[in-house]
Amino acid sequence: MERNFADWFIEIGTEYYKNGNIRFIGEFNKGPRNYYGPRYFVFGRLFNENGILWYEGTFNI
Repeated sequence: MERNFADWFIEIGTEYYKNGNIRFIGEFNKGPRNYYGPRYFVFGRLFNENGILWYEGTFNI
């Protein structure tokens, strides 16, 4: 995973599948320093394992 951190949290990054294809490019959740919850996508592009764009936009969790 390539990433930029903001206040100890991943802010923007690229995540890859084990086969080397890109899984996600975009923004990840951000929270206070004491936040230990799961990382999730906020905005960006999500690809399937074959490298085909599956979704682009805002992720409503």
